Amino acid sequence: MKRIDVFIADEIFAYKLYKKDKRRLRKYKNLSNHSGFKLSRSLKWKYKLKDNICIAHTKNIAVIAKSKQKVGIDIEELKYRDFDAIMSFCFSDDEIRLVNQSDNKMLKFYEIFTTKEAFIKYKNLDFSYLKSVYFNEILTKMNLFHISTDRFLITLITSK
Repeated sequence: MKRIDVFIADEIFAYKLYKKDKRRLRKYKNLSNHSGFKLSRSLKWKYKLKDNICIAHTKNIAVIAKSKQKVGIDIEELKYRDFDAIMSFCFSDDEIRLVNQSDNKMLKFYEIFTTKEAFIKYKNLDFSYLKSVYFNEILTKMNLFHISTDRFLITLITSK
């Protein structure tokens, strides 16, 4: 396995936008008010990250994975939500069962959710594919790493 560097930011530094990000901002104007977008672009600028990267962000934190191999990353803040509504939208019956049978339902939910999102990024798919990718299949086909704190869960995916 090749080296993966993970960059994390929870504050915005001075930054400029790369051309690709300027195009994205022109296409999705509402991103200019999104703190996660600003955090991730600040992180890209600070460490001069352009190529071979995958970006994830929430409202208060951004992460970027950089590697010579293809990588997917996602981050979520560990907090209570309407998990049943989210699971009905994007989890299979088996995934819902895994969450409901877990001793720590919140953590299991986020492990599955971030794994699916990281995989979608790895495959360059959009969010609409979330329900059609399966956690157990990802586990058998990919290298999977979870980094957790008391506030966040970061998931990295690479090929085996």
